[in-house]
Amino acid sequence: MRERPGRRGRWLVDIAELIADGQDEGSVPASVDSRAAAVRLTSLVEGLSGRWLAGPLTTAEARAHVAAALERELAEGPRG
Repeated sequence: MRERPGRRGRWLVDIAELIADGQDEGSVPASVDSRAAAVRLTSLVEGLSGRWLAGPLTTAEARAHVAAALERELAEGPRG
């Protein structure tokens, strides 16, 4: 039986499922590893939120970093 994810783990599962949904719809390439991309994206958001809370990062900067990461993570091309 699979262990239920905690609150943070559930967020990771939700993001991976959203990426997989995008693959099913054709908006995200099949070459994207949905779980690996979700780990990287959620880690980025958690790190950026700490910097935003501490003050050296504006909301606009954080959003720009997330948008750029989404484009790179969900783009067609080699994964590495």
